[in-house]
Amino acid sequence: MMPRPQKQCLYRNAFITYDYDKDIFNYSREVTEIFGDHFDKRPLWDILDETGIAAAGTGKIFRKALNALIADDSRTVANEELSMRADSDYKKVNTIFLKNPFNRTVTISMSIVNRYPLSDKDELTGLLTKNAFIEELNDLMTVRSENEIKQHIVVYLDVIRFKMINDIFGAKKGDELLKHVAEVINKTIGNSGFGCRIESDRFMFYTRCSRDMVNDFITEFLERVSNFDLSLEVMCNAGIYVMDKCVNAEGAVDRAIIAQKSIKGSYTRKFTVYQETLRNDLLTEQEISGLMKTALREEQFVVYYQPQYNHTTGLIVGAEALVRWRHPERGLISPGVFIPIYEKNGFITKLDMYVFEKVCQFLSRCIENKVHMVPVSINLTRYDIFSPDFIEKLEDIRRQYAVPSKYIRVEITESATLGNSEFINEAVRKLHSYGYIVEMDDFGSGYSSLNILKDIDFDIIKLDMKFLDEDKSSNKRGATILSSVVRMVNWLNLPVIAEGVETAEQADFLESIGCYYIQGFYYSKPLSELDYMGLLQNSATGIALTHMRSTEENAEVAFDFLTNDAAESFIFNNFVGGAAVFEYKNGNADIIRVNKKFLQEIGMNMTEHDLMTAESWRYFDETAKDVYIGTLERIIETGQEEECITWRTLKSKCCGEERLLIRSTIQLLGKSGDNYLFYSRIKNITTQEKKYRELLHEEENFKRAFEQIDVYMWEYNILTKEMLPCYRCRKNLGLPSVVKNYPEPVFESGLFPSDYKDMYYDWMKQLESGARHIEGVIPLTSQRIPFMIRYTTEFDETGRPFKAYGSATRIKE
Repeated sequence: MMPRPQKQCLYRNAFITYDYDKDIFNYSREVTEIFGDHFDKRPLWDILDETGIAAAGTGKIFRKALNALIADDSRTVANEELSMRADSDYKKVNTIFLKNPFNRTVTISMSIVNRYPLSDKDELTGLLTKNAFIEELNDLMTVRSENEIKQHIVVYLDVIRFKMINDIFGAKKGDELLKHVAEVINKTIGNSGFGCRIESDRFMFYTRCSRDMVNDFITEFLERVSNFDLSLEVMCNAGIYVMDKCVNAEGAVDRAIIAQKSIKGSYTRKFTVYQETLRNDLLTEQEISGLMKTALREEQFVVYYQPQYNHTTGLIVGAEALVRWRHPERGLISPGVFIPIYEKNGFITKLDMYVFEKVCQFLSRCIENKVHMVPVSINLTRYDIFSPDFIEKLEDIRRQYAVPSKYIRVEITESATLGNSEFINEAVRKLHSYGYIVEMDDFGSGYSSLNILKDIDFDIIKLDMKFLDEDKSSNKRGATILSSVVRMVNWLNLPVIAEGVETAEQADFLESIGCYYIQGFYYSKPLSELDYMGLLQNSATGIALTHMRSTEENAEVAFDFLTNDAAESFIFNNFVGGAAVFEYKNGNADIIRVNKKFLQEIGMNMTEHDLMTAESWRYFDETAKDVYIGTLERIIETGQEEECITWRTLKSKCCGEERLLIRSTIQLLGKSGDNYLFYSRIKNITTQEKKYRELLHEEENFKRAFEQIDVYMWEYNILTKEMLPCYRCRKNLGLPSVVKNYPEPVFESGLFPSDYKDMYYDWMKQLESGARHIEGVIPLTSQRIPFMIRYTTEFDETGRPFKAYGSATRIKE
């Protein structure tokens, strides 16, 4: 059945970009092709109303919608239906406004027919929903020829570690990233395709691209996606399917997803094109399910052991038990193939029980042969935890083989905690009651919040080295996020094991950021039971990891400040001035978080990434560094908030180099071992300092000039009878800085002659009574040099005289 004709109009899109800082519209060529040659430098709303290409009042409607979106900080997408002339007739034009607050532009997409209702649009990004995407793709495949179809592709992608980005930088930043991906998709496909957001960080789009151009096309696309203002690189895995007339829309989507899943989580392979071998190489779910009982009965599942090492000492401290399926005909089958299926059909519980018993048997033989042992970690899934009496059954097996519980560590995957923290916490408490150490496996895989570490009493955290890419350009950003995660975990004083470590460079880097325990091919591949026992017999072993949950005062308060889920973070970002959180250890300080007001306070157009990746004390000279470190050490000793003022020399590409004077108010947030977490509020006082120095310079000039004339000045407080003499009075006449009970002391000293005492005291009474001006000639000093004495009175808001300003000017003969 042929599609409705209006559906074809969706692909006649015109794009307009509006720079609302410069008030400039930029038009794609499709605007002219569809609506005619009317577009010049005039505002678009004037063109709509003055050229006859739109119904009356359309310009006003357009301008109102655009300005409302720009003014509303809570929205980035708006939609308006306009009536415009196209193809010699008026048609409904669906107009989508997509605001990018970073470059302060609005991308305006104009489609001739309002093909989809808003229910078919993703609210956050403005892209299609999955159902609308598949429906449109089916329609296109119906009307296009086979040769034309093969010139198009379907791309499926997701953002690597998107949940971790949300946790560290906050949900708002995560939403900005999703809108950025959508904008890149729209700009990439132009009017030659359409895109959708499936859910969360998963996107799909259809566009024109021949097979021989796929590599260049997708490489450029992923590069655009990575160009996002974040202190770590934004990376995606993409699967591409080159269209075929024989495959319907659902099949095309499935194939793009299969291609993407074959590299999902990889930092070295960013994309792959679907090949039929990917589908053919996969055992079907039915085949795997049909073989499982036989495989378990015939013990085709075997346990391998991958050692874990303390990289500081080079000693073995543990091992992880890993299950492998050695099929008599198909050979070794990857656990990535059968584990997800067994989790789905429930067989995973029997398999995990089988592995646990095999580990207990092995440990029992080690005890019997007096082999020096280290703990072995076994994996449990959420299905195991939710299985009735599963933990009790494990305990029965352990007791059957008389293995001390200290030699068994239980790994619970991060995904198991999703939405079930209370239930998981109860299971962890039960495992603890039997003496097991409990690890969180695959931490940072993207499911849970960092705050789960506070909610559930885990003993050890395991990280996956997928954070670090072999690609050096990506390595630096992956290292940044890995360092941040390790720092956060260390604030709870939990040991961290990194798995998947393959190089000495990776191992040394981990040690430098406080992660000392590693597992991976750098030290050893997974070993058979026989080989692993031989390793234990011929190797020295280190101290096993134990429960190390922090008891440091304020450790969890500090942890709250390091994550983005806490109320502290909301206050930090919205209700304080320029502020930063930094870690101090052994004389080095590393910035962990800064808010936008901090960046505004220092100016220089610097980013959070610039500050977080800078070396310690980069912006301080030695004097300023000593002052700042001295302040931190005093705070550590006293626990009291302190303030210091230091000069800093900052550099940026756009602003060059500038020397700033910063006042910092610093307080201690928490302590963990030798690590101290500080909170600092800053104020850029460079301008005030410059004004003060200018004033000081002017005062010095005035003082030098003043000394060249015979004028003395003072201030008299009528209420307290205190006189404050000028510098020249103090220097030449010997007056103290404050003369009390004035004017009695100046008569006693002979500075004022006694025969003028009655007259001068009368002047004081006149000042008290409100006389505004008094003047007269009085001979001063023992030499009776004539001076003109003048007083001017100052009054308070009630009209009461409270201060008088006096001067004595020598009368020249």
